[in-house]
Amino acid sequence: MTDLILPMRQRVWGLPAVINFTAGGMGAGLYVMALIIEILFPGISGRLPQRLLDITSLLLVAGGLAALAAEAGRPWRGIYLLANLGRSWMSREVAAAIILIAAAGLDWFHPQPLFRAVGAAGAFSLILSHGLILGKARAVIAWNVLVVPAVFLTSGLTAGMAMVLLFASAGLFRPDEAVFMVCLLTLWADISLWLTYLYAHDGRDFMKVTKRMRQRGPLAFHTGLGLLLPFVLTLLLFVAGGLIGDTGCRLIAAAAGSAMIAGGAFRKAGMLLWSNYLRPISIGGPAGSLLHSKMTAHGRTGMWR
Repeated sequence: MTDLILPMRQRVWGLPAVINFTAGGMGAGLYVMALIIEILFPGISGRLPQRLLDITSLLLVAGGLAALAAEAGRPWRGIYLLANLGRSWMSREVAAAIILIAAAGLDWFHPQPLFRAVGAAGAFSLILSHGLILGKARAVIAWNVLVVPAVFLTSGLTAGMAMVLLFASAGLFRPDEAVFMVCLLTLWADISLWLTYLYAHDGRDFMKVTKRMRQRGPLAFHTGLGLLLPFVLTLLLFVAGGLIGDTGCRLIAAAAGSAMIAGGAFRKAGMLLWSNYLRPISIGGPAGSLLHSKMTAHGRTGMWR
């Protein structure tokens, strides 16, 4: 197969999309992880600053959507997205955010397990929709990969756990080994899926457009600093938190949480701003590949669905 036109960058989404996926995923992940911790370890629920966690979640989700609306230039037309729920993952993203905000608001004024469950379902759907928006973008080489929705899911949950660690580091609640264990499991899943995304794909074009993400400097930041270092620090808290002392634990939790957020944002920025190449126009290979490449290169196969 010969490339007539090399891969070109898509210009539709930029930094506001990075902000949306980062802040929105973090807010939704925080809501889900707080509920998971409550369910798995009921004794800790009285120590969690639940209302502060909820309002932080909603502000992050709303801030992410606001950034995306500002990029569109006509945010008041965002309501029309809901008219395409049957086909568009962007529409489902907005619907999930509305469900999360509405359920969390009802739970704020009239606390009920049902409202929290509905809110968590909306938050989970919001994170998943982020990954499916990119995963279904057939025209973009590095996005249309099977593992991308799972990568976004674990990344959002990791960012949510990072916020839990930051709240703990500020002295708003005292975590124990249970919280650190949940954080370790989340980080392990995130590390595994992220490395699978980077290294388990054997496509020629994919390896080319994601090459920058595997270079030593970026790799040290988004994987080393953003995932491996927090894993080691959280493991230290899990194993020896009682020996380190309160101040030391707070500092380590702050370092781990900050690194997780920075690394997650860097990964999403790399995917959206560095690896955002459209498929090349090629000749040769299976019958019809030239026509298909022309269509995908110009985004005519439903790029944002």
